[in-house]
Amino acid sequence: MTDEEDKIQAANAQLSRVKLSLRGKKLYVKGTLPPKPGEYKARQREIPTNCNASPSQIKIALALAKKN
Repeated sequence: MTDEEDKIQAANAQLSRVKLSLRGKKLYVKGTLPPKPGEYKARQREIPTNCNASPSQIKIALALAKKN
């Protein structure tokens, strides 16, 4: 495991309803979210954070995940 993956796992330990995921070198918030207008049930979605997988950016993505 790389250092970034370890930091993402540590950040995910602080989250309960959503998780940070890594696609390429970008971070996403992944979780079951309420339905969009016109849909009738909740679905699992990935929201881009526009953050890279660097230690400082992981902290920013963690703050975004806690906010949602």
